Amino acid sequence: MDRKEKFVIQLNNSATDGTIKNKLSSESPPQRNLTHYTSDLGALLHIVKGSLGAGLLAMPFAFKNAGLIMGTIGLVITGIIVTHTTAMLINCSQGLCEIFNRGSMSYADTAEYAFLHGFKGRVKHHAPKARMMANFFLFITYYGVNICYVLLIAETAQQVLEKHTGFRFDIRWYTFASLFIIYPVSIIRWMKFLVPFSAAANSLLCIGLFMVFWEIFRKIPPIDSVPSSKPLEFLPIFIATAFLSLEGVGTIMPVENEMKNPKHLTNRPGLMYYGMVVVVLANTVVGFFGYLRYGDASEAVISLNLPDDWLSEAVKLSIALSILFTFGLQLTVSVKVVWDGVSKPTDSDDSWFYYVVRSLLIFGCVGIATALPSLKGVIGLIGSVGFSMLGIFCPALIELTYLSTSQPGFVQWYLIKDVTLMVFSLFCGIVGTYSSILEIWYNPHK
Repeated sequence: MDRKEKFVIQLNNSATDGTIKNKLSSESPPQRNLTHYTSDLGALLHIVKGSLGAGLLAMPFAFKNAGLIMGTIGLVITGIIVTHTTAMLINCSQGLCEIFNRGSMSYADTAEYAFLHGFKGRVKHHAPKARMMANFFLFITYYGVNICYVLLIAETAQQVLEKHTGFRFDIRWYTFASLFIIYPVSIIRWMKFLVPFSAAANSLLCIGLFMVFWEIFRKIPPIDSVPSSKPLEFLPIFIATAFLSLEGVGTIMPVENEMKNPKHLTNRPGLMYYGMVVVVLANTVVGFFGYLRYGDASEAVISLNLPDDWLSEAVKLSIALSILFTFGLQLTVSVKVVWDGVSKPTDSDDSWFYYVVRSLLIFGCVGIATALPSLKGVIGLIGSVGFSMLGIFCPALIELTYLSTSQPGFVQWYLIKDVTLMVFSLFCGIVGTYSSILEIWYNPHK
């Protein structure tokens, strides 16, 4: 039975008032058929790791566009918004699982079933479109992250090689050449074969971050050496970069789906809140002290600000390698979205066509990075379009639709809150996109 047939059956099972007939037959929640569950500690570690990555290195650049004090306040506010909207998505998913008697739901499942359930069934014919919307933003967001990874690897190679060889090449040559080292790592399909690369990436990133912190705190200037705030025209780039660094909404649902006690994720005090406190604190420390150390000379990622001595060069290469080893894992999100859309139910799991699709996506990453070699601009663009929509707009729309049927007092509170969040995300997306395009246009190689 394909997805379309299943969807028709779900529509036919809907009650006339829009609520779902397929309620649980007992008081117990739907069971998850998993051989290996993720513990609470494991889930906490996944939450932190899902949000703490290469985006952390961009925080001094974010503070450069906001100022020391405004950046700190803005990052805390952004963290609160991100945490709340992620909790909204999780709570809606768990509620829909109980209504539809499912063990778990993905991000796209949650969007689809919210429209099946919401507004007393009057919007259920839009459910496939909601699923497509969620998958679309999942794809462009995480595909955009991979493009940023290509640019970071290329810029690091350019900085190190040109310093020690004296040769000068356009950054596009480095992005093109990166294909030859990215492809062998990224073509790997099965997650279990990516585990050694993830372990190596985590180790290299930790070593690199330790050395970055050592370099930052070695020569801290006075706190009044940098501005406390910047003109509001730079704020969209700050917000976009903050979204890119803090958001882990694309990875939170896979974590929730494998937890033994999924309610522990958001029940106050929930694991997600503890994890986000760590994430926001780490980003604030790196952004605050990194900007204080390098000021308006802060690069798109702080590793590019390190001096040219041999130790700093080793740190730059360690961070670039950690990004390289993470590339295949990040690409899996985008590949899954595309593969689910182009594959047929009869296709075998080891179909050669899968590797064609994955290869084309790898080539596409490098091609786009070669055409738009502005790391600062691409970071702002992905944060504005991808994470503001995926992390704020979609969860707000899902909650608004889901609660429209089941929540008393919906109009007085949830409608106002969710509409406000959607308007805010659209504003950030439009203004941030405009600012990022200007950055790419006027500074194409920075």
